[in-house]
Amino acid sequence: MSTYGFNCHRTFGPKTEEGSQGLMSPAKLERIPWQQTRALQDGYEYLQYIGQRTVFHNKCDSKVAVYAGSHVFLTIEGFYSNTDALTMPTDMQQAATPVVTSAAFVSESRLLLVVSGRLYSYDLRSQQYTALAMTGNVTTVHVASHCHGLYSIAAVTVNTSTDQIFLSLDLDTWKEVSLSSLSLPSNQGVVDFSLVPVYSAIVVLTKIEETVARFAKIDFYTANVTATTMQPFAVIGDVHFKALDQPSGSLLVWDSARLYYSSNAGQSILPVTVTGFTNHSGSISVAVVALGSQGDYAVLTTDGLLLFGRQLQAIQIASDINISEDTAVLFDAYGNVEIIGLDRQSGLPSVKQVVPTWNAMSKDCQLQALEVSLEEGVLHYLDKRRSLNVTVTLTTQPWLDNQILVTVTRPELLTLETTVHPDEVLHPGILAKRLSVEMKDVIISAASSVHTTYTSLRVNAVHSSLNCQPNPQLVADIAIGCPPDTSIRVRNKPAICNNVNGLEFAAHGDDHSLAEYNSADWGCPIQVYYADSLLLIVDLYHGNDFIEEVQVDFVVHEEFNHTDFSYRLSATAAGCIGTPQDWASMLINSSDTSHAWTRENYEHCFSDNRAATAGPALPGQTYEIINSSNRNSLRWKHNGYYIYTLTVLNPDYSFCHLQTQFAVHVHGVLPDTTYGHYTLPLTSVGLCLSVVLAYVIFEKLLKKPGDKTDQEN
Repeated sequence: MSTYGFNCHRTFGPKTEEGSQGLMSPAKLERIPWQQTRALQDGYEYLQYIGQRTVFHNKCDSKVAVYAGSHVFLTIEGFYSNTDALTMPTDMQQAATPVVTSAAFVSESRLLLVVSGRLYSYDLRSQQYTALAMTGNVTTVHVASHCHGLYSIAAVTVNTSTDQIFLSLDLDTWKEVSLSSLSLPSNQGVVDFSLVPVYSAIVVLTKIEETVARFAKIDFYTANVTATTMQPFAVIGDVHFKALDQPSGSLLVWDSARLYYSSNAGQSILPVTVTGFTNHSGSISVAVVALGSQGDYAVLTTDGLLLFGRQLQAIQIASDINISEDTAVLFDAYGNVEIIGLDRQSGLPSVKQVVPTWNAMSKDCQLQALEVSLEEGVLHYLDKRRSLNVTVTLTTQPWLDNQILVTVTRPELLTLETTVHPDEVLHPGILAKRLSVEMKDVIISAASSVHTTYTSLRVNAVHSSLNCQPNPQLVADIAIGCPPDTSIRVRNKPAICNNVNGLEFAAHGDDHSLAEYNSADWGCPIQVYYADSLLLIVDLYHGNDFIEEVQVDFVVHEEFNHTDFSYRLSATAAGCIGTPQDWASMLINSSDTSHAWTRENYEHCFSDNRAATAGPALPGQTYEIINSSNRNSLRWKHNGYYIYTLTVLNPDYSFCHLQTQFAVHVHGVLPDTTYGHYTLPLTSVGLCLSVVLAYVIFEKLLKKPGDKTDQEN
């Protein structure tokens, strides 16, 4: 559960040595010139930087940050500690002087850098570079990643133009997206682009005319362009934008005079209202921009004014900031704004000033707490036919009313059902408002069955001032796709079996070849007496947690091509109208048994369309599809081991390709004999001979020595 408390519930500012809250003075920190923090090893060169100074932190660890000024500096403990300038081995460099033009964190310990036209990955732990296979002259890199490593998406531009973008969803395979061939709504050219995973899109800013701009979205997977529904907006001079550091798809846009905000990846653009702005001209000339982890932003203007904003509201929180060409802005872990610059003595980047964002506001926060029963910072998966339940509790300030606001970035993907509970009086004038939200009914036509689609849930208060710290909201990643660790298991498979692994068994009935039993892949075999049939029951699991019994269609395939087993049902007994699919027909188009018959190509036989395309169902035709309702079962004729792969077929059951393997050991069949058709006569003759022999022996035993007959003999 995520809880957001305000005012007395939280204190702000880094702690001093005495433990009290306050601002650390950079003058107390001893700096060592960066050239001397470590000796430059032979065969290494310092990375230089060309471009506007910038500073950015690792979204997975706010203490890890990069400052790019004349050189590239990396810190793992914030800019209050010693910082090293990055170096690179000379044998990896494309040019005599390694020049960085762009950089971005792709994970907690991995940094991507564009160095002299080539893309490199830098491991923060091993301090090793890896050159990534990219053709052309790389100029910029944009990254969108999840801290838990569930996705990492990168895009780079090449040939000094944003008209040619290479996109990678795994940082291994790259595909080209040529903007010039996509008929973008641009007469003035592409200004910039960014990645917005929640929309599975590249967001591109274009200029339609000199004073009009518009965004376009390009789908990651299909390269389809969405532009007609994007709202054009008027601009003055140059226009820029940044995607906010949260999964909601929000953008901060600015031109030569104004700030704009978009909550939906550029579909609509609205101006930001700035309170307390002391520039008499009213014009906002942006020098640098910083983005906070909760969707907050800070803007430092060219005349030294510092603005703090959230969505469509901003306020001036400082003036007369000493700004130079080395000045950059960064949010600290407490939500305060750090002014970063180079120390004159050491040449190292350091914190020059810390401006709190909470004590400059004139109004109190309009709520005391916001509790959400959903873990933040985790990617929540939503599969087909599943639901995600969230409970939100808002505690109001005394005698102030407030309401809960819940939105999703892509409502076309799922259904949202909300239930409002009666208010609970915690204290006179203080109410606890509770709301339950159920996200379910994934729209299959909108969500891809092949690729994971992302959306986000935002929970906040309707009335919330900038004085609420941290931002009273939760923005959660939601992935519509196959949840990791989802699997199926055959029920009642023995958990323990001895002396089975490595056991040789007949792999093919015809050629008498042998195979070794692999208990690691197949588990323990299910013991079946030959006269019985096996009714398979399949369960769905998430990790080791049982979810439900799978009650949809599935099929099995014997991996060693045994054919001496059968199914209980025929096509007509199952109720088929058309000829049902079977393994013989499905393997015509593909020899890969694990993918020849899946949810992607499954077609049931209970429709007139199937009868029209495949012909009517015929009496006696085998029905090879199994589910818990039709009670189709397997039967065998011989003893032996049978290895099966089970595949779920129903396309509306899950985004996952659900497969598992299991083994069956059939026993109880009497061994065959070469003289099988003489068995009864020979048995009869043997029985008669046994009777005669027994009679003779019996007679012999009855006769006593000295009998007359014996004497005569």
